[in-house]
Formats: sequence, structure tokens, C-alpha cells
Amino acid sequence: MYILMFILCWWHGWGPWWVCCCLQVCGIAAAVKVSWAFVLRFCAGFCLLAQGLYLTAGSFQRIGDCDVLLNHGAPMWQLWLFGILTVPLGLFLWHGQGAHFGLGKNAHPVRPAIACTCLAACMLMVILGLTITKLGEA
Repeated sequence: MYILMFILCWWHGWGPWWVCCCLQVCGIAAAVKVSWAFVLRFCAGFCLLAQGLYLTAGSFQRIGDCDVLLNHGAPMWQLWLFGILTVPLGLFLWHGQGAHFGLGKNAHPVRPAIACTCLAACMLMVILGLTITKLGEA
């Protein structure tokens, strides 16, 4: 399944390629039984949903990367196929994850170390994104 996802992501550029990387890290963490694998699973599910919906819905109006891909010769059916495969997989990865985040009847308490690490990672991504944007404007 991961090989199929990698091939599909490779056809559509670097954004979806990161989905494959996130899926690989998620799979490795789950196999090693890392206590914070649920965070990686959430991120992988989010990436699959975001990229799948973006490429599928964007193909109808030819917006953003979809327009670039279509202008460079990617058939529209590939964008649709990517979305048809990634959106359900993203929802599958999210299914049953609420308890790990303190939601639902069987909620587990969220460990402060995991919450702080996630906050630090988000802050780092925002800072990195702003830095790269500023470098691109110069």
C-alpha cells in the first residue's frame, strides 16, 4: 500500500510526496510501538485529507498546483484518482484516534510532554515558514 501511495505522490509533485514520508514515519513508529505514534498517525491522516481534497477539488477550477499540474500535461483523472485513494485513507488513519487526544468515553489523559513537543514542533514550522517566505521575497 505504501508503494502505491509513493508512486501516486511522485506523479503530483513535492507536496503529496511529504504525505508518503509522513506515512512511512507513521508506519515505522507504529511497528516499533512508540508511545506518541498516534500524533504521527494524526499528521499522516491530515496530510492525506488535505492533499487529496486540495488536488481533487482544485482540479475542477484549475486552482493553484492543480492548474500547474494540468498545464504540464497531468491528466485530470490522475488528480481524481489521487483524491479517491488518499481521502478515505486519511479518514481511516483518523478513525478511533479521539481517545488518544482526550476525547470520547474512553479518553486517555494527554501527556504534557507530548503536548509540549507538539506545540514546539508547530511553532518551529511557523517560524520556518515565515523565514522561508521572507527569503523568497528578498
